[in-house]
Amino acid sequence: MRHLMITLALVLSVLLLANPVRPLPGHAEPAPTPTPATDSHIPVSISDIYPADLAVALADARLVADCTEGAQASGALYRICMPNTVAWNGELIVYADGYRSVTETLTTDILLTGFDTEVLSRGYAFATTSYRKNGLVVPEGIEDILDVVNIFEEQQRQPDQIYITGLSAGGLIATLAAERLATTFDAALALCAPYTGYGPNLNYVADFRAVFDYFYPGLIGGTIVEVPQALIDDWENIALNVVVPELEKTTNTTKNFQLLAVTGAQTDPADPVNSAATTVGTLLTAHVLGTNDARTVLGGNPYDNQNTQYSGSFNDTALNADIARFAADADAIAALEADYTSSGNLAMPLITLHTTRDPLVAYDLNVGPYADKVAAANRTSLYQHTRIERYGHCNFTEAEVEAVFDQMIAAANAPTATPTASATETSPAATATPTNATTATPSPTSTATPTDATTALPSATATQMVTSTATFTTTATATGTTTATATMVLPTATGTITATTPPTTIATALPTPTLPAPTRTPGSPTVALSFSAGAPGSMFTLEIVDFAPDITATVRVNSRDIGTIDTEGGTFGLVVRFADAVTPGQYIIEIVPSTSLVQSTRAVATVTIGPDDPLRSRTDDGSLPVFDVPADIPALRKIYLPLLVRS
Repeated sequence: MRHLMITLALVLSVLLLANPVRPLPGHAEPAPTPTPATDSHIPVSISDIYPADLAVALADARLVADCTEGAQASGALYRICMPNTVAWNGELIVYADGYRSVTETLTTDILLTGFDTEVLSRGYAFATTSYRKNGLVVPEGIEDILDVVNIFEEQQRQPDQIYITGLSAGGLIATLAAERLATTFDAALALCAPYTGYGPNLNYVADFRAVFDYFYPGLIGGTIVEVPQALIDDWENIALNVVVPELEKTTNTTKNFQLLAVTGAQTDPADPVNSAATTVGTLLTAHVLGTNDARTVLGGNPYDNQNTQYSGSFNDTALNADIARFAADADAIAALEADYTSSGNLAMPLITLHTTRDPLVAYDLNVGPYADKVAAANRTSLYQHTRIERYGHCNFTEAEVEAVFDQMIAAANAPTATPTASATETSPAATATPTNATTATPSPTSTATPTDATTALPSATATQMVTSTATFTTTATATGTTTATATMVLPTATGTITATTPPTTIATALPTPTLPAPTRTPGSPTVALSFSAGAPGSMFTLEIVDFAPDITATVRVNSRDIGTIDTEGGTFGLVVRFADAVTPGQYIIEIVPSTSLVQSTRAVATVTIGPDDPLRSRTDDGSLPVFDVPADIPALRKIYLPLLVRS
C-alpha cells in the first residue's frame, strides 16, 4: 500500500479517536447505525457531493400522480402533483430543495430523490419550486414557496393541512418557515440543514480554504474571498490534475494531517482515507463554486477571521502569524442576520435530522446552537431532533427519512403543548428522550462562538492499531496528545478554530436520501456485488436473493434499460460488462420488475468506473447471462480517485 495511504490512515485514526461526537449530556452513547460504504471520489461539482444511493432513480412521481408544471411570476418553475393511485387525503406537502450552483439550469426535479413519489403514494398532494434562481436564495426561496401554495389553492382548494419539508439549504427555508409562517404551514421537517443560519456555515468553508491555502499556498489560485472565474470554469481539471497529485505526495502527508486537525473537517472512521479525499473535495468545491455568488447576493464579503485563533497544527504560532486574514463587510453581515439567520422562536413543530459526521454542514455548528436558540425562546416542546451516527452530508436511509416524516405528521396533529425548557432528541438506538438539547461534543473542527455550543473533551483513552509494512500503535488521550511508536511523534490532534464571529460553510445544499416507490407486494431483495470499482471493459457479477419469483425483470443502468432477465425462483445471477469506451464515473445498476404489479421489489447495486483496474481481466465462468453497458450511457457525476485506493 502506498505510503500516503498508510500514514494518512494512521493520523486520521488518531484524529477521529481523539474527537468523537458524544451523546447529549445524561444519555448513553447510542449503538452506531450501520455505515454505508464510502465512495472513493473527490467532488468537483455541487452534484458530486450527493451520497451515491441518492442518485438511484425510483419510480417517477408522474407515474403515481397527475402533475401540473408552469412558470411563476418571479421566473421560478413550479410542479404540483395530485395522487392518482390513491385518494387525496386533503393535505399538502411543500418541498424546499437544496442548494444548486449558479451554473446549473432551473429544475423542479428534486435532490431528495423519490420523496415526491413516496408522499404521493400515501395520498398527500406535493408541490415544489425551482426558485427564481440558483445559488444563495433563502429570502427569495421563501417567497417562491409561498407563491406555490397560492397556485395550488387556485388550481385545487385550500388544503386541510400544509407541511413544509426542506433539504440542506432548503432545510433552512423550512426552519425559518417554522418560525415565521404559522398562518401558512402546520409543521416543518428540515434535513441536514444549516438550522442556525448561513453565517457559521459560510465561515466554516472559508476557514477550510484559508487553512488549505496556508499549507498549499498558491496551489489553486484566487483568495478566500474572491475566486477567479477561470478557476470556477476549470475547477474539475484543477481538482483532479493539480490538487489530487499534490495531496498524494508523501512529502505532504503531515500537511494533510494538519489540515484536517486544524479545521476539524469530518471523515469516516470506517474508511478514513477515502472519506478524507471526499471531505477535502467537498469543502474546496463548495468554496470555489459558491463564494462569488454569496459575495454578490450578500452585498460584500461575509467572512471574517481577523481575530480567529487556529490550533491543532505542528506550529500554531506560525500558523496564526502567517494565515491570510480578512475582514467582513458590514452590509454582508447585516444581510446574513436579516435573511439567513434563525431565531429559535418556533411557531409550529419542527423536526430535524442530521448525520453526526457531516463534512459540509457540520453537526456541531448547527444542531446544538439551534437547540440553544430554541431553549432560549422557550419553544423546545415544539422541537424534535434525530441524529444519525454516520459520515456524509444528507447520508440517510429510506427508513430514517420516513421515520422523521411520520414524526412531523404526528407532531402537527398532537394536542397543543405548553412550551417547556427541554427539547427532544432521538437516535436509531433509542426512542425520543427529553434532553436539554445541547450539542454533541464538537469534532476538532472550527469551534462556533463559545456561547453557542458546549464543548467537551473525550473522557476515555482510546487505542487503535494500524498495520502496514511496519506496525504502529497510536494512542489518543483525553487531551488530544498522540504518540506513535517507531520514531514519529504527532502533536495534539484536537485542533480548534476559535473566532469572535461564528465560523461558517457554504451550505451547498446538497444531496439526499432516496425513498422507495409505493409498496404493492412484499419484497426485500438483497444484492451481492463482486467488486465495487473497476475500469472501462470491466465485468461485475451480481447475485440477487429474495427477488419476486418467476417474472421477467428489467436490467437498468443509470435509468437506461439494457435488457431483461428471468428471475426464476427469486434467486439468480448476472454479469454486467462495461464497454471499453465507457465514461469514468458512477453507475447505478437496477433490477426492476417489468410489471407494476410488483413495483416494490427492486434490487440495486452501485459501481464506480475509473481509469485503472488491476482486476479488469477477471472473467465469468460462462454460466450467467451477460449484459453489456453501452458506451453512450452517461456516468453519474461521481469522480473516481484511484490515487488513493490503488495498492
